[in-house]
Amino acid sequence: MMLLLATGVPLLLALLLLVVPQSGRGVASLAPLAALPLLGAAILGGELRLDSLVLGLHLSVTAQAVPMLLLAGVLWTAAGIAARARFNGTGEGRRYWIFHLLTLCGNAGVFLAQDLAGLYTAYALMTFAAYGLVIHDLTDAALRAGRVYLVMAIAAEVLLLCALLMLGARLGNAPLAEAAATIATHPQANLLLALVFTGFAVKMGTMPLHVWLPLAHPQAPVPASAVLSGVIVKAGLMGWLGLLPPGEGPAAQWSSVVIMLGLISAFAAAALGLTQQRAKSLLAYSTVSQMGLVTLLLGVGLSSPEAWQAMLPVATLFALHHGLAKGALFLAMGVGVAWRGWLMAIAALAIAGLPLSSGAFAKAAAKAFIDNAATEAWAVMLPGLLALSSVLTTLLLLRFLWLAWRPAEPARGSTANAVNAGWLLAVGASVLVVPVWLWLQAPASLAYALQPGQLWSALWPLLLAAVVGAAGFALRARIGLPVLPEGDLVVPAERVLGWLSSHQRPYRSLPQLRGVTLRGLHATLSRRSRHIERRHLDVSIGGMLLMAVALVITWLLVL
Repeated sequence: MMLLLATGVPLLLALLLLVVPQSGRGVASLAPLAALPLLGAAILGGELRLDSLVLGLHLSVTAQAVPMLLLAGVLWTAAGIAARARFNGTGEGRRYWIFHLLTLCGNAGVFLAQDLAGLYTAYALMTFAAYGLVIHDLTDAALRAGRVYLVMAIAAEVLLLCALLMLGARLGNAPLAEAAATIATHPQANLLLALVFTGFAVKMGTMPLHVWLPLAHPQAPVPASAVLSGVIVKAGLMGWLGLLPPGEGPAAQWSSVVIMLGLISAFAAAALGLTQQRAKSLLAYSTVSQMGLVTLLLGVGLSSPEAWQAMLPVATLFALHHGLAKGALFLAMGVGVAWRGWLMAIAALAIAGLPLSSGAFAKAAAKAFIDNAATEAWAVMLPGLLALSSVLTTLLLLRFLWLAWRPAEPARGSTANAVNAGWLLAVGASVLVVPVWLWLQAPASLAYALQPGQLWSALWPLLLAAVVGAAGFALRARIGLPVLPEGDLVVPAERVLGWLSSHQRPYRSLPQLRGVTLRGLHATLSRRSRHIERRHLDVSIGGMLLMAVALVITWLLVL
């Protein structure tokens, strides 16, 4: 029942908004509660099989899903509270809640699905519903971010669908564990590994597939940015953990490649983030950097089956810590209280790894895992690189605090209280959840992180970053920082396309196309696409509506 509620409640509320527009006020009151069954599933566990469906459906609470369900339950609830305050009594609230609830439903399905068809269906629903969150404000910048997001999302979906069809041809709608074992022994194992890794790497923001994040996160409303960065990118991690073989066969050969991609993401994204002028853009690059560290852990885990099993709790713990802290920072962007900066500093320093914070516990677990599981060559290099990444992360978050310390325009009355309640829930969870989780599940890891040597290992990178940051601040007028545009690689790509269109000769082979240039065709299509995006947004959820209706009918029949 808890698994049915976790996926069915947000779906039913979204359908209610679509079918009965007048239900907006009532649904807005219930929507923040739609994520609470995820917390119940994390605590109570459970399993659900629906063999009556055409391909069947298997939902289950696995060990690695529990921290992800805790993260999703807390952060979607906090974002829902903040969204209710922002959109209360506004005409745009109905549209926001439809996409919010559909994305929540898909996100819950990704964390719970244990079969190929269920995982892909939930992942697709989450991916395409999130497009509505990205373009919600319908500004030119939001629509541009949405187009980049949609192009990359569709490309990732194609890669994943190819992989799942290759597996389905052999296995049907197989359990994920069976599918992962099949990849390890498949004649085209390397192709399957490339498809699965790359498809989910788009969601994780692994460089160079990261460009949608720094465009989409700043344009989305604050509650949507919180879940995009805090929870939805973690769906890529769950896809990797579900489908990649546990360090067997060709997968072990990918270990060093994945580690390198993780390191590139961690360092390059932090450096790019330092050049940003907007706080939300900087946070987006910070997410890319931190997910690079998770990718690094995955790469170490791919080296052997034993390393894979040791990696699972460490990677999900790191994702839990990052999601709660980053969600709290994004939600702070909508808060207008004078003391906002001090609580932001708590979450920011947790991501940097301040001793006794959730980040320090997560990074201590990651360091212990690397020391024990990494190959000899990587075991020598990675501890120093992790310390250097902590220095860069601290510099990045110090710059964020400099940009964001001043509070936003203060809200009034009950609206202000609701915004603050959602934000304070996220801040409190970011402080308490990880230590309590370790105390209950891994007390040895908690004791390891509290050793004096580990406390110093967590502290000195922050002290070094503070010194470097203070020197940079003193010299800022002389040296300055380069300013790079959000989306970095997208900008030169757009310029190249613009140059090509400006130098395209008229096409004269057919009389009816004489005089038509690529530039003119591009301009016409751009005008039409903006018109469709602005005026007919509900068309984009037609396919999701059909899928949602089928799921709801099945859900009601099961009840």
